[in-house]
Amino acid sequence: MLALPDGRTLRRRILILALPIIGENLLQTGFGFVDMAFVGHLGSLQLAGTGLANQVIFILMAVLMSLNIGTTVLVSQELGAGSLRRAQGVVYQTMYLGLVLSVVTLLSGVFLSYRIFTLFPNSTGIVGYAGDYLLWILAPGVVLIFNYILGASLRGAGDTRSPLISAIVTNLLNIVLDYLLIFGKFGFPQWGVAGAAIATTLSRAVGVSILLFIIFRRRKGHFSLERHIPGINWETMKRILRIGVPSSLERLSFTVGGLFFAGIILSLGPQAFAAHRVALTVESLSYNPGFGFAAAATTVVGFLVGKGEFPRARRAAFETWKMAALAMSVLGLVFFVGRTVIVRIFSTDPVVLALSSTALFIIAFAQPLLATVFAMEGALRGGGNTTIPMLATAAGMWLIRIPLAFVFVTQLHWGIAGAWLAMTADIAFKAGVLAFMFVRRSTFKSHVLPDGSAVAVEGDQLATEVLSI
Repeated sequence: MLALPDGRTLRRRILILALPIIGENLLQTGFGFVDMAFVGHLGSLQLAGTGLANQVIFILMAVLMSLNIGTTVLVSQELGAGSLRRAQGVVYQTMYLGLVLSVVTLLSGVFLSYRIFTLFPNSTGIVGYAGDYLLWILAPGVVLIFNYILGASLRGAGDTRSPLISAIVTNLLNIVLDYLLIFGKFGFPQWGVAGAAIATTLSRAVGVSILLFIIFRRRKGHFSLERHIPGINWETMKRILRIGVPSSLERLSFTVGGLFFAGIILSLGPQAFAAHRVALTVESLSYNPGFGFAAAATTVVGFLVGKGEFPRARRAAFETWKMAALAMSVLGLVFFVGRTVIVRIFSTDPVVLALSSTALFIIAFAQPLLATVFAMEGALRGGGNTTIPMLATAAGMWLIRIPLAFVFVTQLHWGIAGAWLAMTADIAFKAGVLAFMFVRRSTFKSHVLPDGSAVAVEGDQLATEVLSI
């Protein structure tokens, strides 16, 4: 049986899990980072169009949260309870759900990619660019969906290295393909914004192939799937969705709110919106340690809750928060000191540079609060409680961020600074609520069913090998 120790050894093991996730998330962020950097040299309209398309893509990411979180939590809790076979079954059922979602994204991409942007005011000049990018991400959305599903499955089993390997390969390929397909180099077609999306999709297809090879390759001490494909298990699907849907609703609420928030900024003009997207792309670098420590907390807390060790699960969550706060505070300092240099990667427009630098100046001071949000959300999800993060996120977006942004931007005329001050107020609100609920309430619950599996001991041994590293 695995006993995760306290103190220094616990922090070391959290780091061993978190660091590959941080690297992977950094590389996943690299897709948008590289796309925005290349497209930015085509012009501010192309840059704004790509940014607007990404706002819609975030809706798909919100739906994916239900599969990712449900899978990670159930795989970690089932392995914590020693049930390898049921952990494998969770992954197969998630893939079935992913296939259904892939059909939805295909139809949405074909029929809605250009029409949806007519809903946005002041977007006439960028609709074509936004539609080009969205079409080539959504129509072949199966590669995006399975990239996230397979990564979530492996992370739930404590294997954070394999998704990192896949991310390294796909990002290097994306850089090369972006250069070739955006600008038409070495005889390749010059597809501009569409080329950026096609490059990203092709790269992700390679990443999915790598993850499929890894998860079906049987190696001692590593989580893998039986090659005998099981039938549909409605009960397991319900368990995945029961855990994951609140997280999906949380992300969907945040994403839809983000569209309204983006609409407020878009009213300032294309240059302000381009600056907003540049600042968001740079700030997303701080999400990497945040997501990394949150995912580590989900895995370790889920494993310990599956074993019924609730006090140790809470201790692991607290240690994760301390490390996340330190890492993200350092990045906040980098944003503060180097903001005027960093934004020059994305644009040469002096207005875009000035506005995006202002946004980074503001958000730099919010990084410790954002670390609290990530760590507490990851711990609560690993403990099987996805409702509290959902409510905190919805309240922060709709009661804090959007109303304040409307007042600051349209009434007080504070421009992009007002919008980012509203964003900071939202982060502070969520950090306070999540920390208060974590400290004051018993929020962990196990979703593991009574186990009669013949491979329960094998599952416990696998989890011991993976999580003790």
